Amino acid sequence: MATESPFARAAAALDRFSQRWVPSSFTIAWILTAIVLVLGMTWGRASFTGCARAWGDGFWELLPFSMQMCLIVFTGSIVAVSPPIARALAWLASRPRTPRQAILLMAFTSMSLALLHWGVSIVAGAVLIRELGRRRIGVDFRLLVAAAYLGLGMTWHAGLSGSAPLLVATPGHFLEREYGISACRSRRPSSPTPGATW
Repeated sequence: MATESPFARAAAALDRFSQRWVPSSFTIAWILTAIVLVLGMTWGRASFTGCARAWGDGFWELLPFSMQMCLIVFTGSIVAVSPPIARALAWLASRPRTPRQAILLMAFTSMSLALLHWGVSIVAGAVLIRELGRRRIGVDFRLLVAAAYLGLGMTWHAGLSGSAPLLVATPGHFLEREYGISACRSRRPSSPTPGATW
């Protein structure tokens, strides 16, 4: 049996550490909520009921944004498992002949799809991993999965379905109220002066 490389051993050790000691996302959210509550009551000198009311009101302000994210995941799943896309992914999976080619294909596909639609990137990446796994070309499955998430780590936030672009494109978002962006727009002259550029 071939011995694992130092890189593979280090990755396995980090994986074991993460599974044992890193809490779940739900636990992290509660810990951060408790920290903000304590800071609000001590440093901000707010009451417990005031903090709870602000938390509840702020939570529902995110409802339009949350629905946008849900629709992205939902529509992305529908598109990624549709017969035409599934056939295209199966055809793509038949192209690589070496493990390196498979990893490069997975990374390029994940990042390209994430620029267009990160919901499609997530599900299509999983479908492509399965198709590549069926070919048994000797690729390290762990590395293949990591490459499938490159789109979410590198390109989705600059794409058409990124959270920040969608948020600032929503009329009445909190940055408009916080920094007076809409007020700045209202002060713009209706007709530019001669020679001025906008």
